[in-house]
Amino acid sequence: MAAATNQPAATELKSAPFQLRGGSAMVMVLRLIDPARADFGQQLAGKVAQAPDFYRDAPVILDLETLARWPAPPNVDFQALSAAIADAGLICVGVQNGTPHLTQAARRAGLAAFPSARPAGRTNAAALPDPPAEAARTVAPPPPPAAAAPAPAAPAPAPIIQRVVKGKTRVVTEPVRSGQQVYARDGDLIVLGTVNAGGEVLADGNVHVYGALRGKAIAGASGDREARLFCQRFDPELVSIAGLFRIADQIETDLIGQRVGVRIVDDALVFDRLS
Repeated sequence: MAAATNQPAATELKSAPFQLRGGSAMVMVLRLIDPARADFGQQLAGKVAQAPDFYRDAPVILDLETLARWPAPPNVDFQALSAAIADAGLICVGVQNGTPHLTQAARRAGLAAFPSARPAGRTNAAALPDPPAEAARTVAPPPPPAAAAPAPAAPAPAPIIQRVVKGKTRVVTEPVRSGQQVYARDGDLIVLGTVNAGGEVLADGNVHVYGALRGKAIAGASGDREARLFCQRFDPELVSIAGLFRIADQIETDLIGQRVGVRIVDDALVFDRLS
């Protein structure tokens, strides 16, 4: 009788030791305004402590666009910054919207470089302060030589004011159960039923809940500050748009059970009672 062996079969030895596949996951965006401030880590830890179940160990991308608009973008110690972010309870996985210098420094620290979440040609005026004129001259390339004036043409189109959504709208017809997470990547999410306590609905665009919202709802998950939340019966554990959030204890009691819309105005969530 042949002796038993624990050696893998020959076909198993020839197979790859891993499988690399595409996937998707919800990642928070942390917009850096002044990472050198002495109280940076303390303030971030305080933010995480407001909703620990939502933020604890969440992966984050550092948005460097504000730093890139400085007249002289600062040197950032990304290893020390990642450690401070980890101490606060988050996990830094990469950067986006940086200058080549900032992006290279982040890569040397082991962080990934992510593409911008904003569609090309669109900026978010509410998200960023206007840079000083000197900064614009420093960062922007010089204008091309003047050419002969062209013939009169139709007026240039007005700036885009509607949010651009790349993906399709996702429609969920079943209730979202406790412990279940539903994510609409690059698009809007419509939930026809109830989002139960402990359930979570997320979208890179708008979120519409036509039943009761008793769990968590997150719009603008990739940083779109023009995204909105709409709910028929409002009683959430947490609502968030582009990283700004309110937990249940911070929501006015007269909104509970009402038809409510949520949007961002001047870096704050605004709650509108819908008719």
